[in-house]
Amino acid sequence: AARLADASHNDRLAAQALGSLVRVVGERLRKPDEAELLARDAEAKERRIGGDDALAAARLQNEAVVLWRAGRLGAARSRGEAALERATRAGSSADVQVLASKATLASIAQHEGRWGEVIDLRRQVLAGYESIFGAEHPEVATAHNNLGTVLSDAGHLHEARVHLLQALRLRQMSLGDDHPTVASTLNNLG
Repeated sequence: AARLADASHNDRLAAQALGSLVRVVGERLRKPDEAELLARDAEAKERRIGGDDALAAARLQNEAVVLWRAGRLGAARSRGEAALERATRAGSSADVQVLASKATLASIAQHEGRWGEVIDLRRQVLAGYESIFGAEHPEVATAHNNLGTVLSDAGHLHEARVHLLQALRLRQMSLGDDHPTVASTLNNLG
């Protein structure tokens, strides 16, 4: 898609495709140096179209995940914070992107041992997804699971159990009892 968009001189589409490739190449293919080159190419195309906060936020979010997975927490935090800033600036069209940025920042903070920050961000993500999607959406189940896991790790076992049971209920309802994600949630419950 990036090559076709580039060939047709559609910088917006090329920036979007390259921004998505950052995560695929960096995280899934485990080639963070190649992902960095793709990110810089996407960023150049964003500049050519006069900037686009939503596109930049998505690219920065993907860069943050790649850097986090590569263990470069300082750089990951910096990109994650920039992604959150750009997604917030983009406005209501990027509400899900704001929450994705907060979820990534929570993961980074967890690896840094900043439990208060992690729990606060995970609560914000859960509340945001409930507001956007409704209380029974699969993203809400994931947010309950993530918050429950973090609360358990931080020693808040009763509250963790409440969130993990809610995640389990939602996942069983949408996926059925035999789905691997349901098994993962049962494992998190202990």
